[in-house]
Amino acid sequence: VTKKQIKELISNNCSAQDWENVRVSDGFDPSLVKNTSFSGIVTIGSNCRIANIGVRIANYNIEDNVCIEDVGLIETNPNASFGNGANINVINEAGGRQVTIFNELSAQFAYIMAIHRHAPAATEKLKAIADDFANSVRSNIGTIQAGARITSVKKIADVNVGPAAIIDGASSLTNGTILSTPDSPTVIGTDVIAKDFIIAEGATVADAVILEKVYVGQSSQLGRQFSAEHSLFFANCGLFGSEACSVFAGPFTETHHKSTLLIAGLFSFCNAGSGTNFSNHKYKLGPVHEGKLLRGSKIGSYSYMLWPSEVAPFTMIIGKHLTSIDTSDFPFSRLVADPDGNTEIVPAIQLSSVGTTRDAAKWPARDRRKDAKRDVINFDLFSPYTVSDMITGCAVLTKLYDMTDHSVDSITFDNLLIRRDNLLRALDIYRSAVDIYLLENIIAKVRQALQSDSTFEPEKIFAVSDTAAFSDNWVDIAGQLMPAKRLEEIHNAIESGDIASAQDFAKMIDDVAGKYKDDSWLWVKKTYNKSNETDLDSATARDIVNLADKLIELKTAFNERIMKDAKREFSESAHYGYGLDAAGQDIENDFVNVRGNIDENDCVKKINEEFANLKADLEHLKKNLQEPSK
Repeated sequence: VTKKQIKELISNNCSAQDWENVRVSDGFDPSLVKNTSFSGIVTIGSNCRIANIGVRIANYNIEDNVCIEDVGLIETNPNASFGNGANINVINEAGGRQVTIFNELSAQFAYIMAIHRHAPAATEKLKAIADDFANSVRSNIGTIQAGARITSVKKIADVNVGPAAIIDGASSLTNGTILSTPDSPTVIGTDVIAKDFIIAEGATVADAVILEKVYVGQSSQLGRQFSAEHSLFFANCGLFGSEACSVFAGPFTETHHKSTLLIAGLFSFCNAGSGTNFSNHKYKLGPVHEGKLLRGSKIGSYSYMLWPSEVAPFTMIIGKHLTSIDTSDFPFSRLVADPDGNTEIVPAIQLSSVGTTRDAAKWPARDRRKDAKRDVINFDLFSPYTVSDMITGCAVLTKLYDMTDHSVDSITFDNLLIRRDNLLRALDIYRSAVDIYLLENIIAKVRQALQSDSTFEPEKIFAVSDTAAFSDNWVDIAGQLMPAKRLEEIHNAIESGDIASAQDFAKMIDDVAGKYKDDSWLWVKKTYNKSNETDLDSATARDIVNLADKLIELKTAFNERIMKDAKREFSESAHYGYGLDAAGQDIENDFVNVRGNIDENDCVKKINEEFANLKADLEHLKKNLQEPSK
């Protein structure tokens, strides 16, 4: 500030410990600054509004176009790290799976750090990367970046605020970073209390949420008095009115109910109903037990699970399960607890549920991220990850069937009960789903090739990339699917030092994501050849026609199962509660006006349209193969 500006500021009842430490932009108008005391080093950009500061703003760089109004205290203490470097005890309350949070944390980085404690060389190097980043941002001065708006806040201490962020009515924010961009402004709302945190771009945290030692991922939404400690919530999570402790929540983890407790577990693409609860209190040496619900699990109201347990992908959980279970070989199952807390499993049944189909379609549509997407998310319902589990499930069920007396109605194994008729039905459904996945991928290769060249050359059509990686088993790394071999390559790169920064890690993860289709095709080709004792490279046009016919047959039966389930949503029993003051046809009319009919349902229409298009495409393909151009 100039001497002339200082004189005018003093006349406006302003003071400073040292005017040399007050820096302003060109065009600064001192007549707009009144009743202000400057302490520490202050940098004020242009077009800023700062008004009604109760105690002080100290040690902050305030950029252009910032509004700060009705605030009690904003200050940065010496050597602040702004939430970077905080250690979060996820999955296991007693510790041992700590994740160090920092601004560039991704779901994949955190997953390997938390889960792969069997590889200490890799996890220790990841922690070193996180710690190095935290040390690199340590500062005595915080930053409120351009376009941020901070109003009616009691206290902000050691918090960096990103561009265009909105903090309105928060109670206390301590030791954190609010990442934000103009395209994805982050919002912190009324009565929020947060300590030792990082909140990513596009997230909303509002309505008396309480957080301590928490990372909130891009475009996640937390509200309605939700509280959490020692937890990670990655992209597009939605958590309201509930509680979380030591949770690793991968993408699209959701709960909307005040009575729900998520604790000591790994979740992703998960929906927890009201009253959902988990217990890691099966202990004598402390709360050391942990649970893992693999992607896509849905939990019915007032369900309970005893940790340790592991549940396969896309499982429906109903009831109170009082024994530890492992259903990882049986994806798309339903778990039902009997009155004694024993678990009955109905394998594969969720493959016939229209709800599973709807879920698969909704997640990509609900990806709210607009900026660079830090978490890699694969939305495929069917992939080598789930299909390999179905193949394993078939082998286990077949063995159970062969080894038990066929007069027995139910079979008990590994704390699970399965009815023989459900076992046989599951085998049929799994085998059909596996065949559909393999055939769809094979046919897709042929269709794609014949679009540019009408010549049927199987060796060329079914060729695999030289860089493709094969593993019988695939893994889900917090939303990203890959062959187990790729994960091994990532480990090796970390341990060798080839991955030495968050940017190096992100680049390798993105490279693996870019090879997903090639890796998937290699798995499909090898799996099909092995299971059918054949070689696709020797297939004839007639063989492909036969495969197309088989695919139509399998998809027809598969869709009939799903449509049968969808029709239950419009059955007579679904009309209960409609037409409350009516009778006869008026009840039907009330139901239709509220719910519509099955033919107009968006999900049903999409399923039917996709199936009709598939049939048309397959018929066209068959014609081309049967009548090749001369």
